[in-house]
Amino acid sequence: MTTIKCNSDNGDFDISSGDLELISGLAEVIQTSEQTVKQSRGELKYDADKGISYFQNAFKDDFNPQLFEAEVRDQLLTVANVTKVDIVSVERKNQELTYSANIETPFGKGAIRDRIL
Repeated sequence: MTTIKCNSDNGDFDISSGDLELISGLAEVIQTSEQTVKQSRGELKYDADKGISYFQNAFKDDFNPQLFEAEVRDQLLTVANVTKVDIVSVERKNQELTYSANIETPFGKGAIRDRIL
């Protein structure tokens, strides 16, 4: 598959080169995986069950990291060409959640990580 390269900070199209760029292979799978984990459950109008339950779990006082890990793994496995997911770390300090995961694809291995405020 091929998709438009996005800015990893905000998800907008990356036009730093002056043009829209297309990416494919491992770079496309990693970008799609990163965007998939950022989707909050209920955010997609026609697929309300897709996404991570950030407001029901991740940002509540009784945060359940195992539930978050399971949701991340389940959502990443819906991404085309992701064949395996290994959650490396999940940590929440105050209201900042960080995670990292390794994914395997037919194009090779890759890593995703993010900090969610």
